[in-house]
Amino acid sequence: MREGKVPGDQHSASPLDDSLFSSFKRERGEHIAATFDLPKGDPAKFSMATPKLGESCFLRCWDVLTAEEVQSHIDRWPANIQAIVDNKGMLVEKSKARGHRQQRGYLGKMHPDAEKAMAASEAKFGGQ
Repeated sequence: MREGKVPGDQHSASPLDDSLFSSFKRERGEHIAATFDLPKGDPAKFSMATPKLGESCFLRCWDVLTAEEVQSHIDRWPANIQAIVDNKGMLVEKSKARGHRQQRGYLGKMHPDAEKAMAASEAKFGGQ
């Protein structure tokens, strides 16, 4: 066990820490990129430029996550906890844990504001 840490104090002990937050951060980046060319002040733009814009960005991106996606992350939790138990509460090396998180295809489900911005960009630039 790592000194000063409880046995379950690992990313794999929490679905949010293990994979859901990284998926969410990736989605946030995709939405920011998709609406990058929208003018400053456009309410459809995803941005982290100010705390208020960041809050809007987070809330709208969170709304894109489906219950099935969240459940798929939670469903991995029992196997992760079992790996900790099997290792007698000691740090579980990545090789002993389940496979590394699955990479989602680029630009999965998008917020309607981002979809409109991407469609406008494709129309303007010919989808190149």
